[in-house]
Amino acid sequence: MTTTAELRAFGADAATARIEVTPRSAGWRISRAVGFGIAGYAIMLLAILPPHALWAMAGLVAGTTFATLKFLERYTLESFEGTCPHCGADLSSDGRARLKARSTVTCDTCHRASELVVDVPALDAAR
Repeated sequence: MTTTAELRAFGADAATARIEVTPRSAGWRISRAVGFGIAGYAIMLLAILPPHALWAMAGLVAGTTFATLKFLERYTLESFEGTCPHCGADLSSDGRARLKARSTVTCDTCHRASELVVDVPALDAAR
């Protein structure tokens, strides 16, 4: 699903960005959360012996954290393209990430940060 977002920066006019997002179903979110949870708990169970207690705790914390993040991922940001509000240079990214209402984007040309602002309720309504 392709939609628009805004790149905002203090002291500059907002610029429009084109974003591509993938909506995630409840089944996808639950399956990923369960997978990460099982992996974390497996690490915990394999490393429960006393000299490895730190690894067991790390597995428990990492499994719980990643499971929670995957469960909360309603949309995945596949890519975005826009122009920097400060200098007008082209900004783009092809990396996958969890879509948040506000994300920080740094321009490679002027090295200034901008905020990628997405209207998530409008995405929910368009779904």
